Amino acid sequence: MPMRYIARFTLEAESTIRIGAGGQRGLEDNPVVLDVNGFPYIPGTSIAGVIRHALEEETGDDIVQILGSPSDNLKDKDDDEDDDEARGLGSRMQFSSAYLLATDGKYVHQGLDLDKPDSIDLEHEYYQEVKSVRDNVAITHKGTAKQHAKYQTRLVLKGTRFVCEIELVGSKKDRPVWSNALGYIQHQTFRVGAGTRNGFGRLKVLKCESVQYDLSDERQMRAYLDKSSSLNSSLAGAKAYQASDLEDALMEAWEEINIRLKAADFFLFGAGEEEARPKKENFFQWGGAVPRLREAYLIPATSIKGALAHRTAFHYNKIQSFYIEESGMTVEQDPLDLESAISEMFPTNLSRIAEMTYDPRAKEWDELEAKIKAIELENSTAWQSLEKVLKSVEIVPKGVGEQNQAVNALFGSAKKDFPDEEKKKAEQGDEKRDEGHRGKILFEDAYLEEVEEKILNHVAIDRFTGGGIDGALFSASVASTKAATEFKIFVQKSAFKADKNIEKALRAAIKDLEEGRLQLGGQTTKGHGVFQATKKIAVSA
Repeated sequence: MPMRYIARFTLEAESTIRIGAGGQRGLEDNPVVLDVNGFPYIPGTSIAGVIRHALEEETGDDIVQILGSPSDNLKDKDDDEDDDEARGLGSRMQFSSAYLLATDGKYVHQGLDLDKPDSIDLEHEYYQEVKSVRDNVAITHKGTAKQHAKYQTRLVLKGTRFVCEIELVGSKKDRPVWSNALGYIQHQTFRVGAGTRNGFGRLKVLKCESVQYDLSDERQMRAYLDKSSSLNSSLAGAKAYQASDLEDALMEAWEEINIRLKAADFFLFGAGEEEARPKKENFFQWGGAVPRLREAYLIPATSIKGALAHRTAFHYNKIQSFYIEESGMTVEQDPLDLESAISEMFPTNLSRIAEMTYDPRAKEWDELEAKIKAIELENSTAWQSLEKVLKSVEIVPKGVGEQNQAVNALFGSAKKDFPDEEKKKAEQGDEKRDEGHRGKILFEDAYLEEVEEKILNHVAIDRFTGGGIDGALFSASVASTKAATEFKIFVQKSAFKADKNIEKALRAAIKDLEEGRLQLGGQTTKGHGVFQATKKIAVSA
């Protein structure tokens, strides 16, 4: 194989990136991977996995002979265990990790920084002290939030820049695969890391240099052998490789939807703190001597995704004339003796409140109120019995959530984490396990800088009386802006093939968002979160 194809990329994070280190680090629940200098980086395995999947799924290339394969996937595998090919093939495409580009825009933090540039202190301040954190909550196998399971996820800031290199050992016939690989990296749907369907992991190619060495030529072989593995060295003979020069047939598989919205009034995308206030996030803006560290209000992609998923399910059910009476919801539970439960939880005199004839100013009413407040429902056996019944309820709503065909096709389904007793059934073959599949729609976070906050005062409401609770005044901060925000949605066209009504439902949901009928964020029941399109949605096939 006389050919060596080499490409070097300078990448910029157009969204936050999540590549987890596994486990915990100090007080961080989900830290990101860090290199030997303590800076975030993108492992070569993350890039290799994305490229492999793209070439297999979207280009149809037979990449077994390029990216290797375990023995189970080899075609015409020999049964001879001593045969190297029977045991699998190694990859001929080699990926370096993507290392942090210094704030001077030139130096790459690859390996130990023995000769540290002057900007090293600024890098440590930016990438170790400044953090982007998102709040999450664990989900049970029934799709509901797990109690006391809130956690935080650390992310790499938007605007962070990296440099990486890819090399292919091959021949001239490998050029189409090489071109497709470079084309996909420069494609708008290129994502790395976790949460790529939740707005994370988008990388933009700022610069791509490519060079090819024909080792049958002595001069080119010598140039290849003289090439340094350092990303800080120049790539001799390399030429700029633009996306327009590549075969970009990949876009044929995707549809791009551009949305431009403007808030009609107040909105709130919470920061996850005890005091309700809008979420802010740091990002880098390059230009000048060093990149500027900016802060903006965040509209998370997950908020847009959740709202559209729910409304898409509604429209799909409407198109299919599928209503709640036909949902197939079944509830199976053991009978509960409510009369005995009430008798246990409440003293005898509390169950006869209607017969009490005390004067409204009598102290007996104060004593009665004190007794009610002292009742600990959670500790009663009756409450525990009721809780057990509720947990055993089996609800199978066919048109809701992942059971909805449109939601399943567009937004994917999670791998089911069944309780132990259900796992045993699955292992015994009594039940087919659902491994889940990822969605076919990509979202982006949106950032707003020209935002004003306003504090609104509220009073907590007593759920029993419907009146205000004494001393329970609290405030919440909401945001407003006159500026519009833009973001993109990418949809794989294959999601529409199973049923044309899936596309109709998605477009109807987007139209609701455009016309202000679909609210985003928190406190929507108070009238917040209404957005409207400032121009007609443009869709490019």
